[in-house]
Amino acid sequence: MIAVIEQKKNGNTFYLRRIFDHNNTLINEEKVRYKTVIKKIDNKTYFILYDMNMCIIKDVFKLLNIDLSEQAYNSKEKNLHGLKLLFIFSYIINTEISDFKSSDINNFINFLQGKSLKGRQLSLQLTTERNSETISSYLSSCRIYAEKYCDKTTSKLLELDKYKTIEHTLSDEYTHKTIPYKNRIKKHDELLDEVPAYINTEEMSRIINIIRSEYSLLEECIVRLMFETGLRIGEVLGLTADDLVVKEVETEHGVNYITYAYIRNRVSDENYQKAKTCMKVHDVGEYQLKSYQDSYQVVIVPRELFELINSYIEKYHLKYRKTKKVNYYHHAKADRVRSASKYEDMNYYVFLNSQGKKLSQRMWSSTLREIFIKADIAVDKEKKIHNLSHRFRHGFAVFHVQHMNTKILKLKELMRHRSIRTLERYYKLTLSDKVKIKEDFTDELYRFLPELKTYNYNTKEGKP
Repeated sequence: MIAVIEQKKNGNTFYLRRIFDHNNTLINEEKVRYKTVIKKIDNKTYFILYDMNMCIIKDVFKLLNIDLSEQAYNSKEKNLHGLKLLFIFSYIINTEISDFKSSDINNFINFLQGKSLKGRQLSLQLTTERNSETISSYLSSCRIYAEKYCDKTTSKLLELDKYKTIEHTLSDEYTHKTIPYKNRIKKHDELLDEVPAYINTEEMSRIINIIRSEYSLLEECIVRLMFETGLRIGEVLGLTADDLVVKEVETEHGVNYITYAYIRNRVSDENYQKAKTCMKVHDVGEYQLKSYQDSYQVVIVPRELFELINSYIEKYHLKYRKTKKVNYYHHAKADRVRSASKYEDMNYYVFLNSQGKKLSQRMWSSTLREIFIKADIAVDKEKKIHNLSHRFRHGFAVFHVQHMNTKILKLKELMRHRSIRTLERYYKLTLSDKVKIKEDFTDELYRFLPELKTYNYNTKEGKP
């Protein structure tokens, strides 16, 4: 019998694998740990999976870096982690992936779900639970691998689509059919102690007040860009000076000025700065391609917010050019995707850290969590369910639905989505939202049918 215990140390997860004989005597014990590495070499990113002996698993390397070379970064990263778990489980049960039986696949799904169970041949003691979206994407990764590197006549992984399947959207770019994951039933107190998926106006007010009293223009500009324009955090951190534009427009009432931002990818971007649905570029020569220029997205920025961002730039960029000169001119520099004028200064990323370098998503997430706690806004305690930055984008969507009555087609354009279907994930009601909807429904119903609200019964012979 094989017993598996999930353990964590210094933020890393490994699995203690114990083997017992038929007399329940321990005959072997070892730590199972596979390592993933994402390495950037000469502006090309490589996704690597190492086995127990720190040897590169060649099939995974070939799949992610050659076969799926055109796939988006986030998709490759998900595939890498999904395949890591597949190979770990294969090692745990001492069975080649191509030889998995139906029972092995069922146990693997239990493994992904984080179920702790005890069977005759396999015992699992796990702590990491994964949501349905993550599990669906991991199973999709396994099926892709099986299609490429397993025997198509015998591999049970290829039979995943024989189960009852749902079409699950992994990104705006493509969909996969995957096995549905049944969420565990929440306890009553867990429902009441929920972590909201979006920032509402009252919470946004608290956040702004905290920032203005304890932080700086940097934090206010970033949260307002996400909440007021619906930008993703990667798109915010990828903004450069060239992307902020003021355009003069003639109207019947005179001259008007439109302030907006271009969303586009650059070779100089870090992976966390990539714009999700814009063309990915690998060489500066691609900046001249029509397909690249057609992939630009334009987001209108409110005039007051635009001026606030300019105030931040004037204050902090001037400061870092003097006090952090080396860092600023080396680490804040961004590619220019157009031809520069003769005396034009370099292009630079807008949002910087205190060392004059471009702000990282990790540092920003740490700061935002701190702000949320000070503003008394719920955060995930044990496992991450709701991305803190993405709550502002959700808030942008919910505000348009609840307060602006924005039609779904218009909202799709404002959110810059390719399909209406992908908007569904952005409208996640809190318990208080549901209570208010129910109360409003009841009030309206009683207005039309007032007799439902009264208890005026006509009785006959003592019976209602």
